Order: sequence, then structure tokens, then C-alpha cells
Amino acid sequence: RFYLSGYLGSDIVKFAGASGNFGIEIPGGSTTAAARWNHLFTDKLFLNTSLIFSDYSFEMGATQQSFEFKLSSKVEDWNTKLDFTYLPNQQNNIKFGAQYIYHNFMPASISGSSGNVDFSPETVFKQYSNEAAIYFADDYEITDALKINFGGRYTAFTHAGDITFIQMLINEFKQDKNNQYRNFEPSFSARYKLNHTSSFKTSFSRNYQYIHLASMGGMSMPTDLWLPSSEKLKPTEGTQYTLGYFKNLGNNMFETSIEVYYKDMKNLIEYKEGSVPEDNANGRQDDALTLGDGNSYGVELFIKKIAGKTTGWIGYTHSYTNRIFPEISNREWF
Repeated sequence: RFYLSGYLGSDIVKFAGASGNFGIEIPGGSTTAAARWNHLFTDKLFLNTSLIFSDYSFEMGATQQSFEFKLSSKVEDWNTKLDFTYLPNQQNNIKFGAQYIYHNFMPASISGSSGNVDFSPETVFKQYSNEAAIYFADDYEITDALKINFGGRYTAFTHAGDITFIQMLINEFKQDKNNQYRNFEPSFSARYKLNHTSSFKTSFSRNYQYIHLASMGGMSMPTDLWLPSSEKLKPTEGTQYTLGYFKNLGNNMFETSIEVYYKDMKNLIEYKEGSVPEDNANGRQDDALTLGDGNSYGVELFIKKIAGKTTGWIGYTHSYTNRIFPEISNREWF
């Protein structure tokens, strides 16, 4: 079977002063297209092959009389995935595959004009990166009471700086080793049934994020920039542990649970004090950012009604997050 899908969406915010001498325009949007081929080799093995293109762009433009200013940011991805599913028996559900992503970044480009004078840069600064991964996971039902899921991903990331895609392919093995990262991401989860209405669940995972979001605040703005890991910007590392108790009540009419979690984070990014995206516009943003560490923990209570005339759910989460950046005077927590 062959599948095609696409999406095109955009939002534009406009403001014009009463006198007509001042205006702001903030357009942004995403475009994506995907082709997927599903093939059954046997009744136990099948494959999904996916080709995905995505383009995200955001701008902020301002005009005041004869002066015009524009800040632009863009990320373009080409993604290829091979996802296999293998069912050797009723106890095992095995998944494995590979992925490759080519990233094209335009972090922050500034242009402007005043009357007939143009302040636009001669060239647009871009950054290119390769990201690849192979993975394996097995959902294994050992007994009726015990079920586990274990696996891992081996990931690789190469940042190629402001060179073209062809140059990057030619020089792939000549890049600075400080711009190359290789990591293993293990994962494990388990469920143990105490009886037919209650069970314990636990999980552990470690993940590396090679693409960073540099934000000036708590809401999405045109100053938010997507940046690749580099020699100065190390990949963000997150390690999470969870433990939960699950119980069905009222002849399985209600599902209830209580879960606790702890997450340790390394190489979080934040703007240095006094730094803004415009400082390094049309160039690398690394020097405007600083790295820090953090942790997060909390508890979640959940109840869901799954039978009867009416259904619904209600949940409560209480969490605490702490982030520390050595080059920023104030510690952040919430």
C-alpha cells in the first residue's frame, strides 16, 4: 500500500497604528509532505518506508514611516525512515529500523531599508546538519503477570556549519570531531499485575536532543530560534524514571492511577544576560547562549470513567522544575 499526505498552514498577525505611520506584521507557518509505502513480507514481518519533507518559517516585520525592519527564522528537514515490525510469536512484538534527517537551518536573518537605502545582507547565513539513528525494541510478555519492553537507539549527529549540502557530503568524514556526537539511548519499562484489577508499572529512558529551541520567554515568538548542536552547544541529555500504581474500580467502570517521576537534564540552553537574537543576526548564535543543568519531579493522579451512559476523565499533576545556569545570576525554578 502507498500513502500520500500533506499539510499547509499559516498564521498572520497584523497591527497598524491609527496614523498609518507604524505597523507590525508577524507571519508564520508550516508545510509538510509525506509519502509512505507499507509492505507485508509475511504474516509476521512488515515494513513502513517513509519520506517526509517539512518546512517551518517565522518572521517579524515592522515599519515606521520610511523605515522597514524584518527578522526571519526558518528550518527545513528532509526525513527518511525504515520501520520494521516482526511478530515471531504471541509473546513478542519486535520493532527495529533506521532513520536519517538532513537539517537546513536559517537561525536569524535580519534585513531592513530606509527610503531607497537597503540594509539587507548580501547572503543569507545557513547551517546544515546530518542526523541518523538505528533502533531496536521488544515488547515481551514473559508471563500473564509480567510484561516488559526493552530496547535502545544509537544516534549520530554531525554539524557542518555554513557550507552547502554537497560540500557536507564530500567532507562528511573530515569534520571537526567536536561537531560530531554519537550516543546510545536505552529504554526499559515493565508492568506487573497484582491481580485482575491492579498493577504496578515502572520505566527508565535516556534521550539526547540535538536540535535546540532558544526562546526569550514562555510563549512562542518570532525571536524563538531552532539551532543545531555544535562545538559550543552540546546535545541536551534527559534521563527519566517513573513508577506508578494502577487500579480498576466498580467492575472495571473506573480506571485510577497514581504515578511519580524524576527527570535529570543536562546541557539546557538559555540566552546569556543581556543577549538577544539580533546581536548575532546573519551569523552563528552560539556565543549568545549558555548551557545549564536541571531536574524535574512530580506526581500525577488520574481517574477515568470508561463505561456507563457517560464517560470522562479528570487528572491532577503537581511538579517542580529546577534549572541552574552558571553564567546567569538567578536560578530558575517553577
